[in-house]
Amino acid sequence: MDTTLELQDDNDSVHSGDGSTSGENIFIGTTYGPLYEPVSIVSITVKGGQTFHLHKDILTKDSAYFQRALDGPFIEGQTQSIDLDDIEPKHFGLYASLVYPTSVVTGTVRLSDVWTLRTMTKWFWTDLLRLWQLADRFLNSKIKEIAKSALFERFEGLSARRWLSRYNNKSWSYIKNFVSELNWAFRLCKEECLPFERNFVTGLSNCVPQVFAECLELLDDDFKTKATVTFALRHSDPAVTAKKRARDKERKAAKKQKQTE
Repeated sequence: MDTTLELQDDNDSVHSGDGSTSGENIFIGTTYGPLYEPVSIVSITVKGGQTFHLHKDILTKDSAYFQRALDGPFIEGQTQSIDLDDIEPKHFGLYASLVYPTSVVTGTVRLSDVWTLRTMTKWFWTDLLRLWQLADRFLNSKIKEIAKSALFERFEGLSARRWLSRYNNKSWSYIKNFVSELNWAFRLCKEECLPFERNFVTGLSNCVPQVFAECLELLDDDFKTKATVTFALRHSDPAVTAKKRARDKERKAAKKQKQTE
């Protein structure tokens, strides 16, 4: 997928809400000691045989999954190594990039503290979803919350106002790439049972009708069906809907009364 700068919307990157930086955090120097001193190192081998070598105390601090595996009586605990051959190196790298700051920094850690603005032009919806997925799998509530916050901050960029801005200011090539990325993200949620399907359906249904009509063919059938229903309901006349519901209620009451007579 082309990762051009244009593909990132003006506010689609995840920034800290108050503009804070990692410099405001305080590193803990006494809990783990200098990381250059001899410490226990563990090996995590992922898909393709690539191996990550990480400090055990850091990896296990906030992850019950790794703590149980590496401190338990099984082969992982004996060898101090774990095989995760179903995880892509890039995806585990997303998780590993946050393990150290969340373990040794006091205060709140945000993605903008770890992934700089320039780097974040390369991170897509699917990367944030993978980060949440791995944090959930590894029972790391800190990183899971960071990923969730980043996702919902980006969901805010799918408002009707932001869609109108995209339509007015971006090229069709940009808009179609943006919609395609939403489609890939929805597909990942569906295939991996991630709990964000509805967010993508609602977000896409907020787009202007011209965008919806132009980009409908880019969507998977399931995404297309759900987004179309939500889009239609969003543009329905509330007054007509209210009258219909009132008539249905009257018919139901009349039918019930007739049955009791």
